[in-house]
Amino acid sequence: MTRYSYIFLFGLLLFQTSCKIKKGATTTKSKGISPTELKAQIIKASTEKVLTNYDEAQKMYLDILEQDPSVAVAHFELSEIFEIKRDADQAILHAQKATSLAPENEWYKSHLAAIYMQTSQFEKSVEVYDQLIKEYPHKIEYLYMKAENLSYLNQKVETLAVLNQIETKIGVTEELVLQKNKLHYELNQPEKAIENLEKLIATYPNEVRYYGLLAEVYDNEGESEKALKYYQKILELEPTNGYVHLSLYSYYKYHGQQEQSYKELQLAFENKEVRIEDKTPILSDYFINSEHNANIRKQGYELVEITKKTHPEAASIYAISADFYARDYKDKEAMEMLEKAVSLDGTNYNLWYQLMMAELVNKAYEKLANSSLTAIDLFPNQSTFYYFNGIANLQLKNYQEAVDQFEIGKDFVIDNPQLKLEFHQYLGDAYHSLGDDVNSGLNYDEALLLDPNNVYVLNNYSYYLSLQKKKLDKAEQMCIRVNELSPNVSTYQDTYGWVLFQAKKYEKAVIWLKKAVENGGLEIGEVLEHYGDALYKTGKTSEALNYWNKAKIKGGTSNQLDSKIKNKAILD
Repeated sequence: MTRYSYIFLFGLLLFQTSCKIKKGATTTKSKGISPTELKAQIIKASTEKVLTNYDEAQKMYLDILEQDPSVAVAHFELSEIFEIKRDADQAILHAQKATSLAPENEWYKSHLAAIYMQTSQFEKSVEVYDQLIKEYPHKIEYLYMKAENLSYLNQKVETLAVLNQIETKIGVTEELVLQKNKLHYELNQPEKAIENLEKLIATYPNEVRYYGLLAEVYDNEGESEKALKYYQKILELEPTNGYVHLSLYSYYKYHGQQEQSYKELQLAFENKEVRIEDKTPILSDYFINSEHNANIRKQGYELVEITKKTHPEAASIYAISADFYARDYKDKEAMEMLEKAVSLDGTNYNLWYQLMMAELVNKAYEKLANSSLTAIDLFPNQSTFYYFNGIANLQLKNYQEAVDQFEIGKDFVIDNPQLKLEFHQYLGDAYHSLGDDVNSGLNYDEALLLDPNNVYVLNNYSYYLSLQKKKLDKAEQMCIRVNELSPNVSTYQDTYGWVLFQAKKYEKAVIWLKKAVENGGLEIGEVLEHYGDALYKTGKTSEALNYWNKAKIKGGTSNQLDSKIKNKAILD
């Protein structure tokens, strides 16, 4: 009930407006529409418009105009409806008619001016606003609208003139000064910009920001002494203002006074009122610029430590600190910083990811297993954290746990073939360690479908097949491909040699295992043992015994090595 009473009052107001308009308008009495009937029709149309039934309201207003074309309010309402419907031509047409029928109506004129502006007819909009300014000189908003139209017309001088009119009426304000100064700079009138800021300071002598703006202008114009005077004035007014120290840091840096510049920066960083968000970009610059500059690097670390003291609860500073440490190969310290960052902001995905990367670099697999489980609880749909957990458990020899996490995580991988491949390759490793050769092979095959030239998968898959003494032809082909892709790598040559050994191609195995020994295998017990086994199978028992003894010294050999040395033979 209340809703419709408001609609009725709205319609009544419109009717009263229309009646006033019609006193100065030509009516069409031949149509026979009475004031009472007109009132009723306007109320009905207005009700439909308020209820957003625009099509019905449009029809009703057009019916009114069919009976009497001089009803200004109907034209006005139709203009608004067409504006809503984005029919600019009809909106303008009816706005023009409403204004011509009721030239004394302020609202109709301002509506017409606004539509002209919306449709980029800025000159016409200015004409209407000029009328409104003349008729309603006390209304500042029309001056603002005229200035905006003039700015769209790129009439800078004329826009300035209007802004000056506004300033005459309301006084000096920050908004006006900034608007005027933008135009003065574009017109190459820096002296006018300075004059405006001096007037602003005279009006608001205790507002330190204005001194800063003026200092920047003077500095840009090469009047550095005047700029410095105003920066110092800020410190007189607000001795604890940290931001002025940031300005002075930039000022001294620009003028080549590096020592003084750094002192000001320290003062700014020691100030708690200067937000961490304003300090981190500077620290990022220091990080980039300090890579090959020992002094800047030292300052960067100092600023990081200052920031930790002034913002001890800001996770971002510990993340930045970790970047500095990691860049300088201080991996343990970087990990500790990221642990602190995560403790302060546990919902930040990137921080968790960085922490786990640091734990992986530090081989802190117990920590990695725990942190990745926590992250999985926080981000259950993020495949990356299942991946990290699987890697940690694989390294900790918790093979079933690794399989479980890899199997869950791979199903969350979207549009990342490389990550999908790594899930399958490590699943192949984990299943092999569990003795599940079927699932191990299936996952290696899936990985090779994603990347047929993946050296890691080709090598591991072929080696595990050699241990199983299965599909040795397939294993041999994979080894050939690995050594084509990555020649002269001891590990890959050893795998190829061992596959050949298991295939009883002993002469060829000796050739490849010798290559493995010569490319670094002298330090690897397993490679030395394999070479000794191949030598033995080709009848070179004394040489075989020599390499078995070397293998024993290096360690990492099979359980059968002692038997081979004792019996000087491989006992099948």
